[in-house]
Amino acid sequence: MSDVEDFLGVAVVGPSERERNLLQRSPKYRSWLSLIKKRFRDLTTVNVGSIVKFGESVGMFTVTGTNLVGVNSAAFVRGNSVAALLILVDTSGEMWFVFCEQTRFPVGLRMDRLTNGLIEVPAGMIDGSGEIKGKMIEEIKKEADVDITGADMFCLNPDGPIFLSPGGSDEGLTCYLVVKEGVDPRKLDEIREKTHGVASENEFIRLHLAKMDRHDSNEFFRRGIVPHGIMGLGMRDAKFHVCMNLFVQMVATTWIYDGRSFVMEFRKMVALGKDYE
Repeated sequence: MSDVEDFLGVAVVGPSERERNLLQRSPKYRSWLSLIKKRFRDLTTVNVGSIVKFGESVGMFTVTGTNLVGVNSAAFVRGNSVAALLILVDTSGEMWFVFCEQTRFPVGLRMDRLTNGLIEVPAGMIDGSGEIKGKMIEEIKKEADVDITGADMFCLNPDGPIFLSPGGSDEGLTCYLVVKEGVDPRKLDEIREKTHGVASENEFIRLHLAKMDRHDSNEFFRRGIVPHGIMGLGMRDAKFHVCMNLFVQMVATTWIYDGRSFVMEFRKMVALGKDYE
């Protein structure tokens, strides 16, 4: 018998008593179940298959709603995520897109001296606090060693998260455009040469920079054509495609026509607090 009361009246079966107590107290489980119960009020029991912990907290878990009829109720619950198109503008006005390469075990990609990992945009999972913007700031510092503030960020989907695989997972993605101006070229060299990430979390990241030169900038901002060098790096990352598509839509509905007008327009939009709609 669990010593924690069933949250929202939903019984948890499957894991050990210790894991059941941990799950019932978990902000991630409570947030997910609160969402589910809004539309599935008849849910009374969930069967939890496995729980993966990040430190002492619940990181992700598999679950099935056992008493629902006519509903495919199996889910992999990992919570929402954030991702960013991170653009560094150096002191000469050149624009650089930042990508992170790292090992991704679930898809069989390992980054070492002989093989490549997956190249992605900076991203991370939102923790139990649900704080989105702060999490993106934290991830960019951790993964790219770049200090940003809310004044450098612009949400591309303010109306709600974009679901990446809703047939099996609850993950919803919030995308940001992040622009850091006045970057010293020596910082760019440092970014290229260092390995980033948090070793205690088994996170080892190699950064890639893709330059958008004047010709690429004109083609992108006037015609929506993403440069091959940028598209090639992000090709296998779904988060990149979502963020870039939203960015292209934003450009198409503004007066942005080149890199300089982009930076000026970005400043105005952030100052006005107007996320893209």
